[in-house]
Amino acid sequence: LAKDTTNNENEELSNKQTGEALSTQSTNDDIEMQRTNSIGEDGRRKLCSKADGDRACETDSFLSIDWRTCRRMVKHCKRGNNVSLGRTWPNGETTRFNVCPYTGTISKWRRSTLMNNMGKKFEFEQIEGGHCRLGGNALTQEEDGICLMDNDCNSGLECVNDEVDIESCQSMCRRRRYAQRMVDACVAGCDITTCEVKGEL
Repeated sequence: LAKDTTNNENEELSNKQTGEALSTQSTNDDIEMQRTNSIGEDGRRKLCSKADGDRACETDSFLSIDWRTCRRMVKHCKRGNNVSLGRTWPNGETTRFNVCPYTGTISKWRRSTLMNNMGKKFEFEQIEGGHCRLGGNALTQEEDGICLMDNDCNSGLECVNDEVDIESCQSMCRRRRYAQRMVDACVAGCDITTCEVKGEL
């Protein structure tokens, strides 16, 4: 099989002679998405960083992937492959959100609204520069999930500091028999905001 196949420009396994992509439902594609403020005149995305004091992150930001990655995502989804979109948080942890296989219609020109295999909504549309804007509750966090702002959470939840949970996590770190640098990293990694029921904290 190896001598007859290669990887094409979209990082897909393809037939060397015909160039046709080869794919099965067992194929998995993990794609990293970023929270974005805007698209510049040069077509590049301006990524959002709440840590830098960028208030627009809380009001005007959206999740996106670049144009090349979006094209790859659409091709894999159309073939029925397993596709997940990931968020890497400031403490280094990563959350994966399943978006394909899907039911629904992928539109060439309009916003596509799909349902993943867990019945959650996933939306995407092409914007300036050919990039894709992403949305839907398939990409939001449940209660106790890590977040940066309220828009990262499911409906009815808000992004807050759970001081009790943070202190419990940090106490556990300090009890571990790690090298001091690892204890310090563990303690720092506990200091996160999470999605909690509105008004409970």
